[in-house]
Amino acid sequence: MKFTLGELFSGAGGISLGAKSAAFTHKGITYSIEHKWANDNNKDACETFAKNICTENSDSVICQD
Repeated sequence: MKFTLGELFSGAGGISLGAKSAAFTHKGITYSIEHKWANDNNKDACETFAKNICTENSDSVICQD
């Protein structure tokens, strides 16, 4: 079962990194969290987030107020 994560004020992605690493299996069902979108107004933080968290979909990082 996959849960999706959207973040306001995401920064460089520390919380998303932890969420991506938090997958586990219980009674044969694997639970995980996947990134959907992130928002921050700091250009450097957005670039770091896109490079480290969502390399396959960097357009999902919105760098605006």
